Amino acid sequence: MGNLSFFSLYARHQIRVVTEVFAGVSSKFLVFANTYKARVWQTCVWYPGQAL
Repeated sequence: MGNLSFFSLYARHQIRVVTEVFAGVSSKFLVFANTYKARVWQTCVWYPGQAL
């Protein structure tokens, strides 16, 4: 029985770690995507508009 409770605690801990890592990665990806989108928007829309 003790083994089982240890395993469930371990599994819960692993799930939390994976969730935190995933949240960190996805938030970094969102920041990167927003930056990239802004850069693309500047390049494709803003600069030609300035040239005109």
